[in-house]
Amino acid sequence: MSQIIQIQQSPFIDTELMLTALAAQGLSGALIDDKPGLRLLVSGAEMRNLSRRVLAALESVTRGLIPLVPEQLDDHTFAVRPPAG
Repeated sequence: MSQIIQIQQSPFIDTELMLTALAAQGLSGALIDDKPGLRLLVSGAEMRNLSRRVLAALESVTRGLIPLVPEQLDDHTFAVRPPAG
């Protein structure tokens, strides 16, 4: 089973790093489009907890590099934004 996910504010996110981070979460991904946003076709033997896995991948990609916080906007849309405050 596969799902398309979209990540907004993706100019901050390197596509290859994101695909590697998804793989570390047990998911494989393929780039569909990178303008606007990053649209990926994601699949894996175990698609349960997809949102948790995508958020974990986003956290690993943004950790320490830039001051952005990953968040989930709906079932298949995610974003990275500056921290509130």
